[in-house]
Amino acid sequence: MNSTKSRTRAFKVITTAVLLFAISILFLFIGDTPVRRLLFPPSDLFVHHAVTPISINRNHVTLKFSPKWNGEYGVFLSYPLSKHDSAYGRVPTTPKIGITGVKCSDARISGIWKDEVGANVICSFLVPRDAERGRLLELNLTFDPREMQSFLSKMGMGTVYVTHLGDK
Repeated sequence: MNSTKSRTRAFKVITTAVLLFAISILFLFIGDTPVRRLLFPPSDLFVHHAVTPISINRNHVTLKFSPKWNGEYGVFLSYPLSKHDSAYGRVPTTPKIGITGVKCSDARISGIWKDEVGANVICSFLVPRDAERGRLLELNLTFDPREMQSFLSKMGMGTVYVTHLGDK
C-alpha cells in the first residue's frame, strides 16, 4: 500500500514539473519578452532609424521614427574615421546638441567604432513597456553652428540617427 502511495505521489510531482516546464516554454515563445529577444533577437532590433545627414548650413534637424521595440534608444552622431584616428582611438569632441521631443538621459555607452566609422552618443531615452508601439516620435536636434562647422571641417561629414540599445 505504501509503495502505491509513493508511486502516486511521484507521478503527481513529475506530472506537475513537466506541466510547469511546458507552460514556461510556451510563455517564452508567446509575446515580446526580454528573454525571448535575448535568445532569439529579431533581425530589425538594432537597425538605424531616421538616418539624416548634417551639413554646415543647417543648425536644426528633425528625426522622425516609430519605435517598434520598447527599451532604451540612443541618438548618435556618426562620422568617418581615418585609419590614423581609429588606430589611436582619437575621437572628435561631440558638438553641443540640444534635443527636444523625448526625455534624454546619460547613455550607458559613450561611443562606438566599427569599420572605420565612429559614432558618439548624443543622448539616450526610454520607450516604456506600456508605450504605444508604432507611435511616431519626433526628435528635434539643434546644433551650435560654430561647433558643428568645426566638427564637420575636421571630419568631412556627419550623420545623425536613432538606434535601439537594448532593454533597461
